[in-house]
Amino acid sequence: MFLLLIGYLIIALDALVRIGGLVWELPPDFIGYLLIAIGAGKLALENPPFSVAKSFSFVAAGVSGFLFLLRLLSLAYAAASLLIILEVAELVLMVIVVRLIISGLRELENQTGLSLQSNILKYIWIALIVVLAASYLGQIFTTVSGITSLVADLVSIGFFVILFFAYQTYREAK
Repeated sequence: MFLLLIGYLIIALDALVRIGGLVWELPPDFIGYLLIAIGAGKLALENPPFSVAKSFSFVAAGVSGFLFLLRLLSLAYAAASLLIILEVAELVLMVIVVRLIISGLRELENQTGLSLQSNILKYIWIALIVVLAASYLGQIFTTVSGITSLVADLVSIGFFVILFFAYQTYREAK
């Protein structure tokens, strides 16, 4: 479960670095997705949603890695339409992966009797979807872009904090 926590943190944190006119996200999201896939794979034996989360995480890692490669090779501007499609695909995959993690935590709660806060995580996940959708719309309507990005970051931090406490509870029980 620790790898799920670290993987989500890497995805949620968007440290942007400008190098030679290009903006780089460090660390890249595909590393976070790979960590989630490995962590979900370890928990897949305990319940099926983690098995599905593992598969979706590998797909998300591939999409994210391809996006990173496009930017690395300075092809992002030449393939702008493809870039937008891939960014939306990565966002959708991230939403699915997080939902599967919540489902897996709910099953772990049912199996172990532990309180892993899956209900709270579900409501934060819904808020995250709303904020991310507003953020993408905000990119179109630039006047609200900064505010929605800030709110998205705050919601992501809230999700991480609750997930951290779920991890602590799970670790103490093991």
